[in-house]
Amino acid sequence: MTDSFYELLVTRQKSGKDRLIFILSIGIVFLPILFFIILGPFTVLVVVALGALSYFFVWSKRNVEYEYSLLNHDLEIDIIYNQAKRKKLTSLDLTQAELIAPLTSHRMDSYRRISATDYSSGQKNDDVFAIVISQNQQVQCILVELDESMKNHFASFLPRTFFKD
Repeated sequence: MTDSFYELLVTRQKSGKDRLIFILSIGIVFLPILFFIILGPFTVLVVVALGALSYFFVWSKRNVEYEYSLLNHDLEIDIIYNQAKRKKLTSLDLTQAELIAPLTSHRMDSYRRISATDYSSGQKNDDVFAIVISQNQQVQCILVELDESMKNHFASFLPRTFFKD
């Protein structure tokens, strides 16, 4: 039997909240000049330290990419921060999935009450699919964004649970 492996990288789009945090971070960097004129050099050190902390702990986590790795019917989802730090989010056995369908599909009507975990780009389009799966005795809904090649992989390995409509 041959294995089928496919990887897809999806970049999370910047939201209004991300832009606001960026503007605040820039403001914190330029505030030392004003504080130096008014209050003196010690305050500048405190504000620069706060600016550096905001960059390392807040802004560096705003550049997010999701990597989907599909090996036959096993899907692993990783998150990549700032194109440098990788963290494994979840691993799914798609044979256990109840339904894989577009988020806007009528097939999702009975699953709308389930809170969804969003691992997509954040844009609402036809490529966002919901995976309804039972894990740890709980039904979960996971949102992923698929391209045509991954849709074809899903269709070939999961013909009874994957729907393109």
